[in-house]
Amino acid sequence: MTAVTADLIANVEDWYDAYSTLSPTDRCDFIDQTLDYPLTEDFLEDSEMSLLIAGLEDTVGPAAMVRLVDKVRQVLPEFHLKEVPYLEDTMLVWGLFHDDPEQIDTAAAYFRKNPVQFVDHFLMTFRWLCLYQKRDIALQQAEVGFPMIQASHDILPGAEDDLGHFLIFDQCERLYDQISRGQPPDPAPLAELEHQLYGDHAVDVGARAIPLLSDPTRLAPSPDWRQADRRPAVLRDLHWVFLRHQRGAKGFSFATSTYIWDSVFGLLEGRQHIKPDAYFYPTEQELDQYLSSYARFLGLERDWAFITLWGIPYVADFLKNHGWMSTDEHTHCISLADHFKATLIEASRSDLWRYSFVHRWTPPDSADPDVWVKEAQIFADSLTAIRSFEDSSPDALDFLDELALPSFDSLLGVHNGRPPTKVRSTHRGRSGRKKPKGKHKNKKRGRH
Repeated sequence: MTAVTADLIANVEDWYDAYSTLSPTDRCDFIDQTLDYPLTEDFLEDSEMSLLIAGLEDTVGPAAMVRLVDKVRQVLPEFHLKEVPYLEDTMLVWGLFHDDPEQIDTAAAYFRKNPVQFVDHFLMTFRWLCLYQKRDIALQQAEVGFPMIQASHDILPGAEDDLGHFLIFDQCERLYDQISRGQPPDPAPLAELEHQLYGDHAVDVGARAIPLLSDPTRLAPSPDWRQADRRPAVLRDLHWVFLRHQRGAKGFSFATSTYIWDSVFGLLEGRQHIKPDAYFYPTEQELDQYLSSYARFLGLERDWAFITLWGIPYVADFLKNHGWMSTDEHTHCISLADHFKATLIEASRSDLWRYSFVHRWTPPDSADPDVWVKEAQIFADSLTAIRSFEDSSPDALDFLDELALPSFDSLLGVHNGRPPTKVRSTHRGRSGRKKPKGKHKNKKRGRH
């Protein structure tokens, strides 16, 4: 391997030419050596250092990237803060996968430094905290991020909704804790929070939630509940019963259960011309289109596909067991989810470990225990999967998007979505970042 020298670093093109001839493993060592030298802002920008480090996750594995980001934190703190979206999402999910409180706290804190600048990644990583049921840290993110994102004129209105909803549901969960201990629920903190978040638009959530959390049997299936004019109100109430059930039966936080509920009923309610007797019979094409809508720009919403497919059994089991769904409808929904799970697992390959939150959940009642354990192992093994993304030519930096099988394009393809806060002149890599493709592009010198 070519040794890194001060003379080599003095010319970024020479440094990059040397880098581009190396194997993925040697590139990791090459960057590690480079970080031992004083590096100028121009060098870091022209080399697109953060994206090179991020790319190592695909070619060498996430452990290599984590080691280098740890070093960047120490030796290049100012550069690191500018590049948080490209570096810290992996650090956070690495901590979540390993259930490492220190790593989780550290990565989350970096995103809290500037929720507005990092808004897309801030919201994505906030969702991960909820899905891995890190409630206390998610609360910190929401309390800091909501007012800042809501007040920003540079972000589309409504971007803060997930944070506001979390704060409301978290307070409702505290009410449920009071109820489950046999205490009278105190709605005052919830009403105060609603007014703080939404002012005159507050809707008094407690008035609807407390009776249903206190006595879920007050809501029973009626023959006409699936009619279009009746369904929305029934589903709003049924949601609270689901939250209570999941908390008691599975130990889920209200936030986690809400993501599951919203994803599944987003599918059911989003279908065109739903007839009451076909409500729980979505087709393969409908589910495929729905999952495709989550594959947004940069893949920042791909986790929603996992929430939906692994969430369907929880919702279907709940509805069947409480008389809202027939056995045939339950069988159809479970079968459809299983079919697409296999597709998504194959398409995601070495990225599966990122979505291991689905196996931190208590299994649904309908899950086969042996299949559940084997599937969880497949997700875990993806962390150390052998990667064979060697370059086809000495000067190519190609992260092989085409490794995503063509038959899965509709599932994982790029669809219209809100653009990220920072755009690079590069292409989307498999892990969802934008990464260099082909010969290095020096933006200052106009090299193409």
